[in-house]
Amino acid sequence: MRSLRLCGEGFLKVVRTPCAPPDRRPKALQLRPMGLFENYHQEADAIEKEIERKGIVLGIDWDDEVAVRALAREALLQSSEEAQAAMARPNDRQAMARTELFGLAALMLKTMTQSAEDGMHTHGGLIWKSFGRALWQETETLAAEKKSWPA
Repeated sequence: MRSLRLCGEGFLKVVRTPCAPPDRRPKALQLRPMGLFENYHQEADAIEKEIERKGIVLGIDWDDEVAVRALAREALLQSSEEAQAAMARPNDRQAMARTELFGLAALMLKTMTQSAEDGMHTHGGLIWKSFGRALWQETETLAAEKKSWPA
């Protein structure tokens, strides 16, 4: 099994993680949620730093609420085919930065969700708050839209 880990100066690294069958895991690992081993503050800082870098490449104004909401919506709706197409064009820095930003958005949401499940409130700086708020608002909007679609 492979997973992404934040390491060093906020860079993402693909690491191989062994996956033991549930009956062979130590009891402590079976009973405790994974989040208890995480440093959410450090993760939030690393994610935010990378989001800030991608925002510079893309020229994002994090104070423009409408633009940030549109970006959040795009991040939530991007398909894996679109991401793969962007990554296949390494010379297109805008497309690469946008796709990486959308991946960071997913990490951001996962970090906030896991920390909330552990009873912790994870927050970062201004960019984290701006983008995080937009992501949650768009997540709720998309869920409401999906409920209103005919079956």
